[in-house]
Amino acid sequence: CRWDWTPSSSATQGGGTSYALSIFRVLLIIGPELDQHDVADKVFDLYVQRVFGLVSINQQCIDLGTYPYMLMTDFLEQLIVNVIQKSSEERSSTHYALGILDGVYQSPFKSLFEIPVMPAQT
Repeated sequence: CRWDWTPSSSATQGGGTSYALSIFRVLLIIGPELDQHDVADKVFDLYVQRVFGLVSINQQCIDLGTYPYMLMTDFLEQLIVNVIQKSSEERSSTHYALGILDGVYQSPFKSLFEIPVMPAQT
């Protein structure tokens, strides 16, 4: 890890998250769309190597080397469909995806979608 993205007051205003976490969440949400174009694994690997591999969060390295990206995006998509079927509200799938990632919907699964970290090596 080269850069520490410790959440600052500007990065967390309004309940926001660190930039790395936001990018990770977006990759989870758009995974099925990327997969339709046969680039999901390539895009994810690019971010793992060029972005996440250089960044630490609160002095811990992001550890996505063995992360089952497609499995997790598919699982998130299934949870979204499940929530939409049970909901009486008409909202976008992105709304439900963010709700799942935040633990608003399907809260037992929230921890599965947290970005994995490991202690930084000195």
